[in-house]
Amino acid sequence: MSLRAPNLRTVTLLALLFGTAALTSGCDLRKKLFGGTASSSSTGSTTTTAATVKTTTTTTASAALDTDYDLSSAGAKYKGWSIKGPSGAKVMTDSDGARVVGAQNFDVIVGLDKPDLAGKKKTFDIINKSGSSTIKVSTDSPTLLEWTFSSSGITLYNFMEVETVGTTQLTCKNMNGVMSAGALSKAKEACKTIAKK
Repeated sequence: MSLRAPNLRTVTLLALLFGTAALTSGCDLRKKLFGGTASSSSTGSTTTTAATVKTTTTTTASAALDTDYDLSSAGAKYKGWSIKGPSGAKVMTDSDGARVVGAQNFDVIVGLDKPDLAGKKKTFDIINKSGSSTIKVSTDSPTLLEWTFSSSGITLYNFMEVETVGTTQLTCKNMNGVMSAGALSKAKEACKTIAKK
């Protein structure tokens, strides 16, 4: 059965849910679901980076997190920061932080500020009241928010969490949702590998 592309209203709601990155990257959800190029621009710069991102609706084994990625290419403030990801992934600059994009739906963002989980939950109420999409929270704790977003016959798995490295509290989350719980688990596993030299 073929997937139906999200309509404009759905994409707008996604922008509200996932932040300005969903618009900055040119509607990444549509490209992630149906193939294409995911791109984002660094804030205050004319430099644009891009990585081809394609996904599948079938469940496959997640790629091993066997490669260390230096996040400094996402901006000077990320100098010394790193995260593990699958081989062949790319580090990109995103309005929400340093973004690492790889095979099998791997798409993680690291931000150097503590996430506003309570603020994120408020956007869920707005989206649920719209009637065209449904968000269900599966985990709600002081350090982790996990939910599913369902619209137009598509369900995406999402999370946002607080990661503490030394005395720094960071944001770690997936970008725009993933197609399986397994892919979500791999992204959360990667968050635990964030390190500062």
